[in-house]
Amino acid sequence: MIYVMSDIHGDLKKYRSVMSKINLQAEDNLYILGDVIDRYPNGIEILFELMRMSNTTVLLGNHELMMSEVIKDEFQWNKVRKWYINGGMATHNAFRDLSRDRKEAISGFIEQMPLTAEVQVNGINYLLVHGIPPDLKDAIPNSAESEKEFATWMRITPEDIMPSGKIVIFGHTPTEYYQEGTPLRIWHGGDKIGIDCG
Repeated sequence: MIYVMSDIHGDLKKYRSVMSKINLQAEDNLYILGDVIDRYPNGIEILFELMRMSNTTVLLGNHELMMSEVIKDEFQWNKVRKWYINGGMATHNAFRDLSRDRKEAISGFIEQMPLTAEVQVNGINYLLVHGIPPDLKDAIPNSAESEKEFATWMRITPEDIMPSGKIVIFGHTPTEYYQEGTPLRIWHGGDKIGIDCG
C-alpha cells in the first residue's frame, strides 16, 4: 500500500493518530510531502522517527527549507525572523538542544530531501510535491530565486495545468482555499489533488 500525507507541522498527537490508523507495514510506502516541522513543538522528534523508517520518503517543504537556511548561518537575522514568523521558534529551540551528531544527522537528512517523487498506482502516474512541480518554473510567473524556493513556496491554483500524463498530489496550501467545508477535506481538481487538510 502507498500512503501520502503532508504538513504535519510538529503535531505529534495528530501524526501518531494517522500512523495508528494506517498501521504502516514493512511492505508499505509512506510519502510525506514536506512541512514536518514548525508551529507545534514536536517536529524534530517526528523527523527522527521518519529518519529511522526505511519505507518512508520525506519531500522538502518550505519549512524545512527555512530551517536549512538558518542552521547553515544562524546570524542571518532576516532568515531567522522569517522562520520564526512562520512558526519556527519551537523547532529552532529543539534543534539547539541536540548533540552535535544529532544536529548533523538532521541537517544531512534535510539536505537530501527531494523536491518530488513519482509513484504509479493502478496504472495512473502521480507526481508528489510540496507546493508546485519545479518543472513549471518557467511556465508560471514567479519571483522565486531557485527551483527549491519555487517548488516549496509557490501555490497551485485551480487553473494551473500540470505536467502531461500525471496527476499532481500536493500539500502546502490548505484545501479551504479550493473548496468550502468543515472539517477540511481532500480537494480533487482534475489533474491535481490537494491534501493539506489543516
